[in-house]
Amino acid sequence: MVNKLKKVKRTVNEDMLNQMKKLRKKGYSYTDISLDLKISHNTVMYHLNKEHREKIKEKNRNRKTKRKRKVYFRKYQKERYNNDWEFREKQKQRVRESARRKKNGGL
Repeated sequence: MVNKLKKVKRTVNEDMLNQMKKLRKKGYSYTDISLDLKISHNTVMYHLNKEHREKIKEKNRNRKTKRKRKVYFRKYQKERYNNDWEFREKQKQRVRESARRKKNGGL
């Protein structure tokens, strides 16, 4: 039987942050602090390690721009597919070739 723990989202308040800092000064690892406070070790790292926090923020900024590019590209593809007959035929051919390769088990 698998024991499923229910994930609870907890916000870090000033009290918790002070506790984290105290435990870290005592020499506790991020994992030990997370187990004591019952929060993710990534949350502890985010609040105590400036480099980690900047890395996460940069990752999130990149994720947003990738999403925008993807939406733009889909819109462009759809518009081009609907307006350009030659492009539509090439796309259909690519799909057929891909299906054929899958059917034959690879390349």
